[in-house]
Amino acid sequence: MRLKFPLFVMAVALALASSLFGGLAEEIQVANTISVEQLGQLMSISQVGSLVSFLTLPLIERALGPHAMLVVGIIGSGAALLGMGLSRSIVLFSLFFLLNSVMGYIYITSNTVMLVASDPKRVRYSIPLMHLIYSVGAIASGWYVTYLKNGVWYHGYLQTAALFVILGVILAFQPTPPFIDRFAKRPQRLIDSFSLLKDRQFLAYLLFLILANAIEFTNVVYPFIALTQIHHAGAKEIGLGISILHGGATASRLLVLPLLKKSNRAKTILLILAFISIAALLLFGMAPSLTI
Repeated sequence: MRLKFPLFVMAVALALASSLFGGLAEEIQVANTISVEQLGQLMSISQVGSLVSFLTLPLIERALGPHAMLVVGIIGSGAALLGMGLSRSIVLFSLFFLLNSVMGYIYITSNTVMLVASDPKRVRYSIPLMHLIYSVGAIASGWYVTYLKNGVWYHGYLQTAALFVILGVILAFQPTPPFIDRFAKRPQRLIDSFSLLKDRQFLAYLLFLILANAIEFTNVVYPFIALTQIHHAGAKEIGLGISILHGGATASRLLVLPLLKKSNRAKTILLILAFISIAALLLFGMAPSLTI
């Protein structure tokens, strides 16, 4: 039970850190001499980092185990955030951005295992609660970004880096949950770690996830650049935009879970939400004013 509290606090820290790149994109571009096109390349580099982590994860898990992976991922992400805050060139910023992506994937993957193992009897409530806590933290990150845009942008990276390292150290000294191996089963052969890739249905869903994540990633960056460059939004408007974005995500989480339980038609709900998102993006691109 004691392990759950720092894991929940870490969800808030992750929410704050995740909003920095999109909310502070304009300041990052100026400080590191990055064009809009290069910003897109940076985001692609980040996804390469996630792919590298995905492919090497079975080896890392065999070498470290979930608890050590959690700590290494958090402290490694903290080091990457520190480097991003101190960088003043596109090369350095890209390297630390890549490192943050690699370490972040390791943390997020092991985080779920540790959360389940810490309190297996309440797993049905713990995982949704963590998602909800992340969403609430992400809503609050709008205020945080407004504060940073009116002050010094890189303080956000330095502050979240310190928070990551502190939480990483706290989690390092937490006892490993008993029976952790029950929730972190390792296939006997390394090749079996990728056995799901032989399943056509899984591959189709994986392709959907890749596309959806790519769209989601661009949606937390480019709309805020558009608000600034096209509609001349200031710090308060960008902060409010971040809060609105994550407020919608929070409402979706609260609505979709009971909807899934009642209808049991996950694919239909998924497609409806996807088409709503497509329509919203089209309308966003044609919006004649900041308010609309």
